[in-house]
Amino acid sequence: MTRLREKSDSTFTFFSSPDKEDTMKTVTALCITLIVLAVCTSLVAAQKADLIFFNGKVITVDAGDHICQAVAIRGDTILAVGSDVDIQALADLQTRAIDLKGKTVTPGLVDSHYHLMYYGAQFWPGFLNIRHPVTTCKADLLQVLADYVQTLNPGEWISANQGFALQAYETVDRWDIDSVAPDNPAYLRHSSGQFSVVNSRALEIADIDSSTPNPPGSLIMRDEYGEPTGILSHYPAENLVGRHAPGYGNRSDQ
Repeated sequence: MTRLREKSDSTFTFFSSPDKEDTMKTVTALCITLIVLAVCTSLVAAQKADLIFFNGKVITVDAGDHICQAVAIRGDTILAVGSDVDIQALADLQTRAIDLKGKTVTPGLVDSHYHLMYYGAQFWPGFLNIRHPVTTCKADLLQVLADYVQTLNPGEWISANQGFALQAYETVDRWDIDSVAPDNPAYLRHSSGQFSVVNSRALEIADIDSSTPNPPGSLIMRDEYGEPTGILSHYPAENLVGRHAPGYGNRSDQ
């Protein structure tokens, strides 16, 4: 804005003063600049890790099942996984850094009732695989057993992993297994992990008959005449046969 100023000698001079609109633009631009700087500073700080683990094997369980060297954490969030160089770039003077020295870091195991070691043992190569979906019903189970018996000599154990599956209306007992494997002791665990089924030959080896008492906390299931049906409910009863079966031995609730 340009104004006229009258001098004492009645002459006039021109002078300029800042326009209010220009002043507001300048102030606004300055504020925006300060805000952007503050946001950028916050973003940089937010990308820094509180904690890093490096020089290890970080199991990601991602789609490619990658194993990385290091992981960066901020608060309760994993910022990144990657190489030592990549992850150490996310650290500052306040970051706690832990050298894993080649050790392994795994994701949290959130299933509170997962028998991890026993699950892994099911893949022992000496077991006959009867796990679902190899078996989905009684007919499947008996067919798998019949085929397997053809590869064995009489007296060799049929020791199977956990476990076979049945339809809701089906049961399987010693006599069913005897029909396809009369000369080979068999120890088969159900997918529930709560009972096993064995055949007559296995009962003989374990010296189980109608006079055998139920072990504490378990049952030897019997027919109406008191004869064992081959169904052994829970570990103490299962162990009577399982301790003879290759790959098993005694099990407990521990």
